[in-house]
Amino acid sequence: MPTEELFFGYLHRLTPKTDSRRLFRHIVKDVWRQKEVDQVSGREKADKRLQEMYKRKQRLVDHLLSGTVDETTCKEQAERLDAEINQARPHSNESAKEEYDVEDVMDFSERLVLNAPRLWAGGNLERRQKLQQLLFPGKITYLNNVFEPTVTCLLYKDLQAILPELSNVG
Repeated sequence: MPTEELFFGYLHRLTPKTDSRRLFRHIVKDVWRQKEVDQVSGREKADKRLQEMYKRKQRLVDHLLSGTVDETTCKEQAERLDAEINQARPHSNESAKEEYDVEDVMDFSERLVLNAPRLWAGGNLERRQKLQQLLFPGKITYLNNVFEPTVTCLLYKDLQAILPELSNVG
C-alpha cells in the first residue's frame, strides 16, 4: 500500500470519536474559564499595584510642596517610581488585549482535526506539507508501516493525554 494511503489512514485513526470530542470540549472550556478568572484576577492586582504607585508619587509631590522632602530627593524618587510605573503599566494594560471566544476556537480546531484526512487528501504538495507541519510540528518518521511523530499538535497531544483510545494510535 502506498505511503500516502497509509498516512491518510493514520489521519483517520487520529480523528477523535464523538464522545472524546465532547469530553475534550468540556475540559478545554473548564480550563479556559479558569484561565480567564486567573487573568482577570492578575489584571486587577496589576491595576491595584499601579494605582498604589500613582498614589505614592502624588504623596511624594505633596511632601515636596510641604517642604518635608528636598527637590533632589523628590526627583530621584519620582524617577524610580516612574520606572516602576512604566514596568507595571504593560501588565495592567493586558485587559486591552484581544479576547477569544472559546466556542469559536474550539469549533475551528474541531473542524480542522475532523477534516484533516480530507484536507490532506485534497491538497497539493504545499498544502499537505503545511497541514502536516500544523498537525505534527516536529519530525514524523515512517518505519515498518508505522508513523511516529516526535511532536504532535496540542490538540492531539492533549487528547492522547486524557483519552486512552488515542494513546496507541499508530
